[in-house]
Amino acid sequence: MSRLRFHVARYLEELIDFRWIAVGVVFYFYAYVLKKQLIEGSVQEHIGVNIWDISLTVQNDIYIILYFIVPIILVISLTSIFEDFNYQTLIRLGTIKKWILRSLLKFWKKSSILILIWSFISLYMTIKLPFSWNWSLFSKTNGVYNDLYEISVMGLSPLWVFILELILLFLALTILHITLSVIYTITRKKLLLLAICVGFFIWGIVGFKLLPNNYAFLSPTTYFSITQYIHSFNPPIMGIAVLLGAIIICFIFLALVDLNIKQYVVSIKSHLPFLLYSCLCIMGIFSTSLSLESDKNTVLDNWILSFRGVSSNSFTYSSFFYYMIVFFGLVYLVNIEMNKEIDRMGHYKIIRFRNLEKWFWRLVSTDEKGQKQAYKSEATVDFLRSHDVNPVLEKDRETQLKTSYLTFLQAHEKEKPQDIDSMLARVNAENDYVMLKSSALKEKQFTPDQLKGMENELSHQFQARKQSREKEQYQEDYKQEVLEVMQPSEETQYKQLFKQKLLAQLGISDEKDSSKEVKKEAESEKAPVEKQLKQETPQEKEQRLAKMKEFEQKHSFDKVYKLKKEVLQELKELNLTDSQREKLTKLEKALDTEKKDHDKQKKEEKSQNGFTKFFARNNGAFSSKKRDQTQEMER
Repeated sequence: MSRLRFHVARYLEELIDFRWIAVGVVFYFYAYVLKKQLIEGSVQEHIGVNIWDISLTVQNDIYIILYFIVPIILVISLTSIFEDFNYQTLIRLGTIKKWILRSLLKFWKKSSILILIWSFISLYMTIKLPFSWNWSLFSKTNGVYNDLYEISVMGLSPLWVFILELILLFLALTILHITLSVIYTITRKKLLLLAICVGFFIWGIVGFKLLPNNYAFLSPTTYFSITQYIHSFNPPIMGIAVLLGAIIICFIFLALVDLNIKQYVVSIKSHLPFLLYSCLCIMGIFSTSLSLESDKNTVLDNWILSFRGVSSNSFTYSSFFYYMIVFFGLVYLVNIEMNKEIDRMGHYKIIRFRNLEKWFWRLVSTDEKGQKQAYKSEATVDFLRSHDVNPVLEKDRETQLKTSYLTFLQAHEKEKPQDIDSMLARVNAENDYVMLKSSALKEKQFTPDQLKGMENELSHQFQARKQSREKEQYQEDYKQEVLEVMQPSEETQYKQLFKQKLLAQLGISDEKDSSKEVKKEAESEKAPVEKQLKQETPQEKEQRLAKMKEFEQKHSFDKVYKLKKEVLQELKELNLTDSQREKLTKLEKALDTEKKDHDKQKKEEKSQNGFTKFFARNNGAFSSKKRDQTQEMER
């Protein structure tokens, strides 16, 4: 009970949100305009109205549905899909079907508020109007301002029409959201779903404006208004069949969305042309039957008239194209199958049977023992091998099992707990192998012990190859590390030279470290200083500065600055004395000041004119010259 109260409180809190209040205000003003227009029309025609004229007109107005209801519904649907779809939720729920149903529930929690406000405003507009359970004279009059004429003459009461409108909205919105959810779970592409929603909205406008009455059922807005629904389907039972068909398709997709349909797609793919041809034939027969007066024709008459074709006296494009599809389509499909048969093994079969007629009628015949098909018989295989031809036979079952099991082992190795795609790949590979294994056991081609031995052998081979790859990878990595140590890169050499320079400036050398002060500080801190450097000769110092200068000229200032900062960071981690650490800090500040000056100069060069750029370059040359002089003085 407390849980119910909690959900009701949350729903009411959502209901009084500012956004829904703004939606209600828009509904109110638009309904007020419709009410005023309807009353003016009734006054002009001198016919009275009642509450149902206003209420049903507001609920079935196509403009508010198309330009206001549909965009809000699409936004709610997309928001509920994008916000709720994540791998953690899928793992917790277990199946995509459960996630779709959960998303549908969240969608209806928000959409119901929109429908509730819409219905409330339609009823609120009926204040001060006559109440009646029947249709008014205005509704039964085929006038300009009356959109309820067709539905009022059907014999349904206004209350039933009001309820049917809500049911129609419920079914249409449910089908719409399930369709979008299924598309997103299959594709996982947000841009595609956004494009579909934009196309849905545009097609609703085009369908409402341009489609004739015979094709009005193709417009999405037809299924959001009961008046448009009745106007488009004659008889209305056809509309019910369309809705039921859409609901059945949605349930089929929900049942198949969690299955590995890849194997079914592969098996159906080869028969797809024949399935398409059969569907076109059935559609043509039904279309012909609906266009004829069924009361005067029997089933056999409709069947004959569907395949009669055209003549000079009776010619229609629909009959002509249907005749082309039925007869030439059959010839085309048979021709494709014959070409496949001839390209695969037809010539060798003809040689074996030595008679075209016998070969044609025994495409699916058995061998002499009546056990195998002719193209699988040992005589045919021996004949083909004697002519150095490899027959195109079914894939060996043992090879299929080995390949499938290796695929499963590879998917299991690549599986990661936080990667749902790798988990699904492992599950699909495991399902494929289990189905293939059960099929082999069912056909008694292998015993369980044989399959177990094959799995153990493949597992050992897979692990051996894995260890071999890891060993080779380790050797390759170790080789690269040794090469890097033996032949350091330019960046590494520059860092070593700069580090040697800083250590010399900090006084970390054999001559300096022999002083008593440094020894005392090192002993008091109980931590040794960095490994002592050898005393550098003037020639070595000259070579070091030359190499550093060459590197700085070849590379950008930013890269040199980055390498110097890395060296400074390494030196900070050493156990330095207070004086050494203070000197290191000053060197780092000087380097940062140089970096700021460089960035400032670079910025000024971009903003100044040509003369200023030239002057800045001279300053840069002067500064580089000054830096060279400083290095000369250091030497």
